[in-house]
Amino acid sequence: MRTITRPLQRTTQLKPADVEAQWFHVDATDRVVGRLAAQIATVLMGKHKPTYTPHVDTGDFVVVTNVEKVRFSGKKWEQKKYAWVTGYTRQRTIVAADRLEKKPELILQEAVRRMLPKNKLAYAMLTKLKLYADALGTGRRKTSVARVRIRSGSGKITINNREIDDFFPIPQYKNQVLAVLEHCEIADKVDVVIRVHGGGLTGQAGACLQGIARAILKHDSDLEDKLREKSFLTRDSRMKERKKPGLRGARRGTQFSKR
Repeated sequence: MRTITRPLQRTTQLKPADVEAQWFHVDATDRVVGRLAAQIATVLMGKHKPTYTPHVDTGDFVVVTNVEKVRFSGKKWEQKKYAWVTGYTRQRTIVAADRLEKKPELILQEAVRRMLPKNKLAYAMLTKLKLYADALGTGRRKTSVARVRIRSGSGKITINNREIDDFFPIPQYKNQVLAVLEHCEIADKVDVVIRVHGGGLTGQAGACLQGIARAILKHDSDLEDKLREKSFLTRDSRMKERKKPGLRGARRGTQFSKR
């Protein structure tokens, strides 16, 4: 009989309090649904970590953008059907192409959900999946920060749950925000949702302008040349120099006094 001269290596069992979740961003443009869903499910379950524990939610957060640009192989857009029970005698069905037009997020969500384990942890894992069919962009000006979402629509612009005319009553700021949409000739083709905070009207208008420009670039990369013509993508770093303690102004000091 052979004797063991060194201790056996033990498997690490992670506890819920020791889990440190990270964030991953995925661009779904031209990605095959099945292969992308398999990779996302692996990250949500935490199987990519050496500390993977089956009975603990060790997965990470996954943010997926451009969900409406995924693709299927073969003829699945016309042949693949989704069915759900409505409570009536007949269940409802819808093909993949129609679902992409109405709710594109559900295509990838359903694919990932069926790849997760069939237990109570599946719901907690699925809540870490964030799906966005909109193009996202962040703009900054002075101390203002604007988070912008763009999707195909009819030209509606909402800022902090208010109409643009209500949020920017002064035409100067409103025209500044609309300038990038009119220059790219898509003012009546997209809907814009903005969340902006910090600064005043001048800074917020500039932040919205840059955020819209960056979101347009993700929405349609062919418009990059038009956006750079007017420097819409360039960050305006000018900012007011604040007064310093002990001085009369930002840089103006007191006159030297010998006595």
